[in-house]
Amino acid sequence: MEEIRDFLLADGQLSWLMQLLPVVEQLPEEERAVVLSGFAGEGAIRKVLHSVQKGAEEAPPDLVALLDRLPGDHISHLIHLLATEKGETQRRVARKLVGRFLPKRPAAVLEAIRRAGPGIDTGQARELLRICVEAAPEQQVEAALELLHNEDGSLRLELLKVLEGAPQTAQVSEALRLLFVQSGDEFRLRVIGVIAARQERLLFPTLLARVEKAGMAGIPEREAEAIGVALARLDAARAREIFERWVKPQGLFSRLGVVPGQRTQQWAAVSGLAAMPGDCEPLLKGLLDRVDADLRAHCVMLMVRRRRGAHG
Repeated sequence: MEEIRDFLLADGQLSWLMQLLPVVEQLPEEERAVVLSGFAGEGAIRKVLHSVQKGAEEAPPDLVALLDRLPGDHISHLIHLLATEKGETQRRVARKLVGRFLPKRPAAVLEAIRRAGPGIDTGQARELLRICVEAAPEQQVEAALELLHNEDGSLRLELLKVLEGAPQTAQVSEALRLLFVQSGDEFRLRVIGVIAARQERLLFPTLLARVEKAGMAGIPEREAEAIGVALARLDAARAREIFERWVKPQGLFSRLGVVPGQRTQQWAAVSGLAAMPGDCEPLLKGLLDRVDADLRAHCVMLMVRRRRGAHG
C-alpha cells in the first residue's frame, strides 16, 4: 500500500488517494496510524506540492480535502516546508494551506517565529510574516515585533509596511525607534517618513537627538531635511522654537560657523520652517549671507516653493 500511496502522491493523483482512505481506515489501529501518517506527513505534502502545476495560485482542492480528512499537525509540517522549499509556486501554495489551517491553531505562526529565535532564516521569516499579513492580520504587528532583530533589508521593508498601518501603541513606537536608530541612511529616510505620517509624537526626542548629536561630520542633507520636516509635523510649536535657535547665531563661535553640527542643524531648521505655516522668510533670508552655497541654494529653493504654493 505504501508503494501505491507514494506513486499517487508523486503524480498528484489525490482523488485516488481519497478512495484508498476507506480501506486504510479498516486496518488495525497501530497499522492504520502508521499508514495515515504517511498520507499527510511532511514528505507526502512535499511530493504533492511538487506535482502542482507551475504558476498555480491556490492549493489543489483534493489536497485540502485530503488534509481535512486526515489527522495530524499539518500546519507544523507546512511551516517547516516553507523554511526549506525553494519553488515559488510551492511556497505560495504552502502559504495558502497554512492560512487554511491556521484557525485551528491560531498561534502556530507566532510559535514558529519564537521557537526559531534570533537565528531564524530570513526566507522563513518573510514567509511567516506574509502568512500573518494574509491569513492572520490581527497577529501581524506582533510577528513584526518578533522579527525586528533581522537585518535583511527586504524583510525590514515588509516590517515597516506592517508597522505603518498598525494602531498607535507604545510597542509600535518603540519598534519604529529601533528601526530608525539601527538602519542605514536610505532605509532611515523611509522610517522618518512613516514616523511623520503616523504623527509619532513620542519619537520627537529621538529625531531631535539625531540632529543635535551629528557633530562636525554631520548627517546627509536629505536626512536632515526629512527630520526637519518631521519635527515640524510632530510638534510645530516646539519645533519652531528649536529651529529659530538653530538659525540665529549664538555667540562668536556660532557666527564664525565653527559649532559642531551647526550646518546639519541649519539644514534641518530651514526645511522644517518652510514646511510649517507662518512667515519664515525673514529667518531664511537672515541665513543667506552666513552659509555655504549649497545651503543658500536650498533656502532660496524653499522660499520659491512656498511663494508658488501661496499663489497656486
